[in-house]
Amino acid sequence: MHVSDNALICSRPHFPHTSVFMASLAQWTDPIELVVGNESCDLDSAVSAVGLAFIKHMSCKKVESNKRLIIPVLNTTRSELQLKTEVIFWFENSVHLSRDDLICRDEIDWQTLKTKKVLITLVDHNVNEEMARIGEIIEIIDHHKYDANHCLVTDPSKVLVDVSVGSCSTLIAERFLKSDLKGDTQLALMFFGTIILDTINFSESAQKYSEKDKSVVKDLEAIIEDKTISRSEWFQQLIDAKNSTNNMSFEQLLLKDKKLVPNTRIIISSISGKLVSDLDAESNRKLMRELTANASNRFDAIIILGIDNRIADNLSRDLAIFTTNTTLMEKIISKLESENNGLELSLTKEFNDLRIYNQKNVKASRKQILPLISSLSDTNGTGI
Repeated sequence: MHVSDNALICSRPHFPHTSVFMASLAQWTDPIELVVGNESCDLDSAVSAVGLAFIKHMSCKKVESNKRLIIPVLNTTRSELQLKTEVIFWFENSVHLSRDDLICRDEIDWQTLKTKKVLITLVDHNVNEEMARIGEIIEIIDHHKYDANHCLVTDPSKVLVDVSVGSCSTLIAERFLKSDLKGDTQLALMFFGTIILDTINFSESAQKYSEKDKSVVKDLEAIIEDKTISRSEWFQQLIDAKNSTNNMSFEQLLLKDKKLVPNTRIIISSISGKLVSDLDAESNRKLMRELTANASNRFDAIIILGIDNRIADNLSRDLAIFTTNTTLMEKIISKLESENNGLELSLTKEFNDLRIYNQKNVKASRKQILPLISSLSDTNGTGI
């Protein structure tokens, strides 16, 4: 089953090609707005950035005096983008955007950009100190835990955070459905696929959705012209693309969907379609030791979240912790094993530097686990 050409009848979102944008950056005198996703650059983050940037771009075009250049930024490197298999697949098949049409973080001349009037919108995350040093953060749209006391936006009305939704794309799609673009079948399909992937097609076992997610998907589904492909078939295409990792090394799997815990040197890597126990993590301890000892890119700990999502309503999860720092290992273990956190972990393998757990609470994803690890930093001042 492949995406039908009948579903793709509208013009694709258009932004300056990377080389064109970079070539003209030095000469640009009008304001530049960057719409930036989070560092995992998963499909939700990438689609939120591209989708919102296009909505803003089309809105600006209606005002002749508004010369603002709006650019979506994928918060990853060009080399790591190739690991985001579902991102590349869905952009190419929903809105005909090739990977060459996308602008990655390492392709921007940040030093030149600092000399311009730069405005920044954050999507799928709400804290980004690096971007705050580049320009003025004017808007946040997110669905993660949010601390209003550390808000980077001066106007509270420009902050939309709804932790109940399963996908940030749901919040962007709401704006799309209220805009002049709401009849665009390609954009509807782009948001639709992203939301059903994020919610695991509204899996009852995962419970990663709200009524708002369901309502928005229903509205998007009504716009999509091709009714011959079922929701389950769309989901299966995306899951197959996301889980297409057979040719990836263990290191590439760790980099495919990773997030750095704020104020730490701990990464949390999510691996889709596989359990950690399937990866023979024991034999990869040498690699993880190298990753946690590399002076130029050193991590103090690696937490791996495995999920077998091949059957939406029969999910299983496991979790691994790797660190050579005994004190740090004890702190992470204490936090994650705590019954108050509800992860329901049971230890399956134990080494001095690696622990692997079965995670009985399949509803708990990185969205819930990352704040737990981040809180270790909070209780210790500037770092763990």
